[in-house]
Amino acid sequence: MCSQQPNLFHHVWRQDLSHNQRRFDAIVIGSRQGGTPLAISLAGEGWDVALVERKAVGGTCVNEGCAPTKTMIASARIEYLVQLAGDFGVDVSSFSINLERVIQRKRQVVESFREGIKKRILNSQNLSLIKAARILPEEDNSK
Repeated sequence: MCSQQPNLFHHVWRQDLSHNQRRFDAIVIGSRQGGTPLAISLAGEGWDVALVERKAVGGTCVNEGCAPTKTMIASARIEYLVQLAGDFGVDVSSFSINLERVIQRKRQVVESFREGIKKRILNSQNLSLIKAARILPEEDNSK
């Protein structure tokens, strides 16, 4: 256990499925653009780190937002440039857009990004990737 951790991260516990407790120096919630580098950095400094993700690694940007959107926009840009080809002396008599292939390419790009992030996480010593929607027990407000 790292002796230089701030008090904020000290004595953090997680109850795993076998009802054993495991102590972490830090718990990072979410493997988004900030969470993954933070978790890898802390683990690289010798901290025992839990990275908790409820969905696929990479967060919204990789899985639903930036990466898939920019991939689709890139395909649209190519289509636009082909339309302008005649202005540059390039004769393109016909072309078509295969939306299934555009979507397939988007899925491949997203999967590639996701797998790259997951590989970095899993290859980091002192870093545990935990798939969970909740790490703390629900409060009992019935009392």
